[in-house]
Amino acid sequence: PTVRLDKIAQVFLSTLGLLDAACKEFEAARLNTHMVNKQLEPTATVLVLKLGENQPRVREAAIDSLLNLAHCEAVGLDFVVRSVTKKLPKKQTGNRIWRPLATRLQLLKDLLLQFGVTGATSTNTIMTFINSNEATSHTFQEVRDAARELTVALHQIVGADVEPYLEPLRLKQREEYDQAFAEAAAGGGGGGGG
Repeated sequence: PTVRLDKIAQVFLSTLGLLDAACKEFEAARLNTHMVNKQLEPTATVLVLKLGENQPRVREAAIDSLLNLAHCEAVGLDFVVRSVTKKLPKKQTGNRIWRPLATRLQLLKDLLLQFGVTGATSTNTIMTFINSNEATSHTFQEVRDAARELTVALHQIVGADVEPYLEPLRLKQREEYDQAFAEAAAGGGGGGGG
């Protein structure tokens, strides 16, 4: 089974280069964004599912492809954020599953850092995704850390606008968030603690 999985992963990785090339062609042809988005929806769904992969190469390639699509004028940031913030499928949720949610949170942070706050990466979009997935109280530390890091990155841009979304935090967590905000503001990066 390992050989088969490796072959499937290799095929997946090879097709991502084709997707990159296609994006350049979409831009050159000045194709309608709405039309391109509609055609790429199944592809984006697969890429988002691959964010939960155990194989680091596959997961990282999916992240890179989604970032490239966000930068592609014919596709755009809105499309990628909509894809990433869709409800997680049942098989990617639960107390024992952490990677799909943690990786989505990390990708949202990357998008936020690269594009800033936009209509797609609004405070409401990001914080609603964190809260609706109960990322701050997730069983796994990796998810809680990713949620805090994303919130800290957002806080550095919008400040107190994140406050209303922090109400679900327990007192100790709130203290950790406040400390991370202060560290980030002082240039320490924030996001530490547990």
